[in-house]
Amino acid sequence: MKRLLPFIKNRPVVFWPDMATCHYTREITNFLQSESIQFVEKSKNAPNVPQARPIERFWALCKREYAKREVPAKNLNSFSRVWTKISNEVAKRRGKAIMANFRRRLWQIGKYGVYGPINVSTSR
Repeated sequence: MKRLLPFIKNRPVVFWPDMATCHYTREITNFLQSESIQFVEKSKNAPNVPQARPIERFWALCKREYAKREVPAKNLNSFSRVWTKISNEVAKRRGKAIMANFRRRLWQIGKYGVYGPINVSTSR
């Protein structure tokens, strides 16, 4: 949270955690509420809508790059260095494309349902 808070504080954003249980503990939700940070409640967070979560595409690209390595990381420090390098490269190379039209896709999901972005783009 110490890295996230300065980024989202005083900006018109909604924190949208993934479905990990640790993101919805009482301690975390109380903290978010005390900091006046809007967030998607667990009951309203769809469990499997990757088209609404560009971060899932980002992680998939990072995992694919990691899988290309011939030698896996030997320890946690090594993994951390490798993963940081890979994620920075993926963000630099594909970050803008991953986030392109995100608002439009969310609008389509809201209007046409979870398959809205897929159905609308294939019908053109």
